[in-house]
Order: sequence, then structure tokens, then C-alpha cells
Amino acid sequence: MAAAEGEKKIISEKFKESDAKNRYYEGKEGVTLPEGLSGKVLYYDKTWNFTVLDIGKKKGVLPSGVMILHRGTDIIGKVRIATVDDDCSIADFMGDFKKKEPKAGDMAIP
Repeated sequence: MAAAEGEKKIISEKFKESDAKNRYYEGKEGVTLPEGLSGKVLYYDKTWNFTVLDIGKKKGVLPSGVMILHRGTDIIGKVRIATVDDDCSIADFMGDFKKKEPKAGDMAIP
């Protein structure tokens, strides 16, 4: 019985991840990210306009999740998660919603 419950949990997680990827590529609304989630910017690529965050699958991040980047009380921009690894994720800026260039150490919250 425990094995069946374990398999059910794995299948459910895979479904959520797959659904989130589809939503991202179809440009649909983001997924709900875990309450209390926060992370930091590790890297920003000015040429391709993406950022690497220090949070990933282990923290519940899913593709298509939307996060706000901020430095102190200043909002930097809004990003949508594109790719998620175990401990980090890559996020693209949404449209023209970027007020400043992010720097390593800037905070990310849903």
C-alpha cells in the first residue's frame, strides 16, 4: 500500500511539472507557487534578459510561476520561471516590466 501511495505522489508531481511547462510555453497564467517562498538572484544576463535564481524543485518552484524581484523596497521587475532544476531556476522578464537591472543578491518573491 505504501508503494502505491509513493507512486501516486510521484505521478502527481510529474503531472504538476508537465502542466506548468505547458502553461509556460502556451503563455498562460502562471502556476501557484508555495506560500512563503523566497529566493535570491544569482546571475543576470543582460543580452538575453534572463536571471538565474537560487531556488528550484526542492523548494517547490514550477515552470510558469511568476515572481517579483526587488532590492530593499525597490521593485526591479516581474519574471516568469522558464526552467527549473533541483536547486536553481531560470526566469525570463515579462514584457517590459523591468524597472532596473537585477544584481546578484536581489530578492525574489511570488
